[in-house]
Amino acid sequence: MESQSAHGTQTGPDLTKAQPMSGFFESLSSDVVTGILALPAGYYARAGVDKLRDRLRARDVINLFGLRTGPVTIVHSVIYDDRRNAYNFPSSDSRASRIIAQLLDNANRQEGRDFSIVPESEVLIGGQVDPRIWQKNLVLLCGPKRNAAVAEALDKLPHDLSYTMSVDPISDRNILSDRRRNHPLRSSLEDPELEATVTDRYDFGLILSAKDVIHPDATVTILAGIHGTGTLGCAIFLSEARNIRELLRRRRSGIISEAVRVDYGEHTESIIGVKLV
Repeated sequence: MESQSAHGTQTGPDLTKAQPMSGFFESLSSDVVTGILALPAGYYARAGVDKLRDRLRARDVINLFGLRTGPVTIVHSVIYDDRRNAYNFPSSDSRASRIIAQLLDNANRQEGRDFSIVPESEVLIGGQVDPRIWQKNLVLLCGPKRNAAVAEALDKLPHDLSYTMSVDPISDRNILSDRRRNHPLRSSLEDPELEATVTDRYDFGLILSAKDVIHPDATVTILAGIHGTGTLGCAIFLSEARNIRELLRRRRSGIISEAVRVDYGEHTESIIGVKLV
């Protein structure tokens, strides 16, 4: 229907009222389309970042444990029970073993093919450490008092490292030495100046990794606490990607030698926090 002006002249259809509604739909359509396109773009961007982060973490795990040169053998300590005529596996070592296994699994390494977990008794021949194990990549758990492979590895490594561990011949206890400060690190159980409370209980652990030092193309990593709490704390420390990255940054001449303080609660395996000394 055509309209007529005040002067009697005929004009075309009046579209001035339709234009705002048309502009609204055009704007709405544009916003919706933009939002729809942004959803998959954001999803794929986040997925890409997550994938890159996982790849970098796997690279650091492979680098730390020497997986590029072959599989890894995780060796945990055992305690022989005369009454049962059988071996017991310490809880702290068992938990630490599974944490390391999860790290390797997250790096797309398969248990049984790329890594294995064995008790110390399986690397001994006639009560002595099988010399062939040093040709392998190893993760050795527990202190030298309870794991003979740890004791022998420490003997084979340079003795001037920042941190090292030995067995005190008098007390028969693991001693973690801080060579930079020239004194041993004591857990709250051994510190005579401290009465341990629920909020102030701690142990120390040694993280020592030697690449191509004991044997070419083989990496030996030691996670050893003064007590089992320290060993477990070392493994928990490695479960954080940023911590592995920091340890690799501190590697010198193929060797990492660091100590961690492990705070725990009422129970020795109730870890509250772990940090580098």
